[in-house]
Amino acid sequence: MSHHHIRGGRAAAGVLATVVAVIVAVLSWQAAAATSATPTGTTPAWTGSFTGFHSTSWNSQWGTTSDTSQCAGASGSFTCNWGYGDMQAVNDPTAPGGGPALKVTYPASSGPPSCFLSVQGCVLGGGQFYQDLAAGGESALANSPSLDLKYDYNFPVGFDFGKQTAGKMPGLWGGGVPGCESGGQHCAQGWSTRYMWRGGSTSAPKGELYFYTSSGSGFGADLCLGKWTFPADGKWHSIEQLVNITTGSITVWSDGQNVCQVTEPLPGAQSGVFFSTFHGGHDTSWSPTKTTSDEFADFTLSTDGPQTTGSGGTTTTNPPTTTPGCAGPSLGVTIAKNKSSATTFNDTATITNNSGSTVTGWNVQFDLDKSMAVTSSPNATVSHTGNHWTLTSTSAVARIADGASRKVRFAGTLKGTYVPPTNVTATGTGTGCPTTTPPPPPTTTTNPPTTTTTGGNPPPGFSQSLIDSAVAAPLFAWAAPTSDVPRPGTNPANIGEGKVLYYLAVVDRQAPNSKASNGTTVDSALLAQVHNLIAGGNEPDADGGLEMWGQAPVAQALLLVKNGPAWAKLSSADQNKITLLEAAMGYGSNYAYNDANNFDSGICGFGNFAKTNNPNYRDGGVDTEIAAIQYFGASTWDSMLSAFNDATVASQLNAAGLTNAGGCFQTVGSGANSAIARPFLYQGHHSSDLMGIWGTIAGNTFDKTAASTVSPAHIADGTTSPFDGQCCMGHEFDSTDSQGLRSSALYVFEGWMSITDGRVAMNVLGNLNPAGASTESAYHIGTLDLKFKLDHGYISHALNQADILVDDHGNPAGDGPDVKGFRYDWDAYVNAGHSQN
Repeated sequence: MSHHHIRGGRAAAGVLATVVAVIVAVLSWQAAAATSATPTGTTPAWTGSFTGFHSTSWNSQWGTTSDTSQCAGASGSFTCNWGYGDMQAVNDPTAPGGGPALKVTYPASSGPPSCFLSVQGCVLGGGQFYQDLAAGGESALANSPSLDLKYDYNFPVGFDFGKQTAGKMPGLWGGGVPGCESGGQHCAQGWSTRYMWRGGSTSAPKGELYFYTSSGSGFGADLCLGKWTFPADGKWHSIEQLVNITTGSITVWSDGQNVCQVTEPLPGAQSGVFFSTFHGGHDTSWSPTKTTSDEFADFTLSTDGPQTTGSGGTTTTNPPTTTPGCAGPSLGVTIAKNKSSATTFNDTATITNNSGSTVTGWNVQFDLDKSMAVTSSPNATVSHTGNHWTLTSTSAVARIADGASRKVRFAGTLKGTYVPPTNVTATGTGTGCPTTTPPPPPTTTTNPPTTTTTGGNPPPGFSQSLIDSAVAAPLFAWAAPTSDVPRPGTNPANIGEGKVLYYLAVVDRQAPNSKASNGTTVDSALLAQVHNLIAGGNEPDADGGLEMWGQAPVAQALLLVKNGPAWAKLSSADQNKITLLEAAMGYGSNYAYNDANNFDSGICGFGNFAKTNNPNYRDGGVDTEIAAIQYFGASTWDSMLSAFNDATVASQLNAAGLTNAGGCFQTVGSGANSAIARPFLYQGHHSSDLMGIWGTIAGNTFDKTAASTVSPAHIADGTTSPFDGQCCMGHEFDSTDSQGLRSSALYVFEGWMSITDGRVAMNVLGNLNPAGASTESAYHIGTLDLKFKLDHGYISHALNQADILVDDHGNPAGDGPDVKGFRYDWDAYVNAGHSQN
């Protein structure tokens, strides 16, 4: 039974024999290290999926110990394996390795059995089970002196790491007697090498190796604390350990980086995976304050490490290649199919660096059958010429240490049968290497690649005509606000300017080599827009009120610029201006939308605003806050808000030439300090709960039962929406205003555009977890219902909209969805917004 305490010291060695064993182990390890500093990459010898989780066949495949067995030293009624009610196999298309992931739930005030049995109010949370390799027929692994365990985990944004930020993660165990390596027990030949999240940031706590051995005392030893983190960013990360019971060496890799190497006494034979995860700790002082959950996937074992591939399907392998004329690193690469259907596929490329030096950037190139196309990758930019495809590293995953590997997932479409990629190569960048993508290698496919000559090469789906129009659009330039109406940000043309900037940023982030038909690159057009935006006197005013529906796409665009290829081409002064403007827009939104505030204007002082107004008002301001949270990180952003000083911010903005925004902060003055200087909170959701914030505005925007007619408003051509009777259509298809009924496709669009721009940016950066939003289905149905009504035209009825036609092909001419950038929004959503249609 795992009734664990936390303690800061190392486990005591205890006896002289143990000391001698440690010395011998150290000498053995040093000798081995002198021969080979980095173990050679290996393929898995065993793969554990979660298909049929906790069924008889699954128990057999994993070789789990009996569910009725009690752990050594346990008391009470709980068995070694527990928590199956809080563990569930779920279909997550983003999970590495193919097949379902294991979702683990940790209720509020939860802990392990020791907490549940002894502390009033403590509920069971997390789960645990032991693998027994020998009993499960894996004798080769059980008898191996070394065993490597690798798996992937995903903590969603806003995951609650507990009141003391401490909890357990799966690892290996040995000695063959469950319970002799946890819960304060030290007996027989037992040892275990689980991980802990422990202290530090509440959004990315420190990691450590939590080590038990038979000669220890008290609870586990804290090894390598703070050498890596466990980020709650909604992305998949890998963690891997290689344990050698002969030498005593333990090596840990986090996302392919070697982060920990220690030598410890490991007295017993390898037993297998010790899946153990919970908060704490043996009482509720460690518990989460809200119900929270995470996911695990792709468990693999090998007799050496680091592993080069996980589970998957057909693999195409090429030897390392060297860039001609480059003295830098060469890389090996494999591509493995995770899964495919008749229309889609999901692959993983594993890049291995055995070059002798660290890689600071990389690209993977391959040919695909003409029936296939790559549509997205969460951690690489995608480009292609004909059927030759290139994945290029983003800054977050560019570095690969010598001897390490990195997995890169990508997804695509196909027609018919999956065909493995061919002519697979990988090229690194580093000292002496080019940073640009090299030309494609010769191909031997029966369908030779063709090169687009009249336009760029966006991923399939991005519209060439929209790229052309965005590249040719006038440069961003808003005037300073001078009156209630009109004012920048509510002007339809200004909103359209924001959408151009946003669309260019999306395409540049997803397809950095894209060009307009005239040969102008998207990247250069985006940089020209950004330079004009921050030139001085052209920028949004950061009002925080209704104007934010025009400023939200600007905030999302700057977020994507910071995380895209254009960022490195900006001067440090320009980067500073962008950061100041992003913060200013976030400050204004906190002023207007924080739960603690209730103003009738934004910071510029203009009226016609209330944070409780219909969703088309709210969504822009809250979406801007979502951008700021991702730009700075939730913890940093809340700290910036808490430290806000109006005079300082106004001075910084004006000094940078950003006088539209600086002038508004001068207008509001010190009265804004107490309103802005507090962490963001929206309808009970903190900055750390990104999906909670997004899900709330999505739910507010789509909360009505779909109907084709809300008399007198109706679909113009007399057709019926296929979603009639379903939940949910847009709130403002069935609402009220001062003249009575409001049923407006335009108002629904104005809410949809903001939450969708935010959704796209979250998805592009890997921060979107649709399963984490209970309103995802409502958003999906509402989006498709809105699109149907815009396609067919909708006769809208509202104040100042006397039965006007609203559609997505030009009506109304001066204030319709097209003027406000609907076509850009829709193209970005379909190709980068995790659309479901």
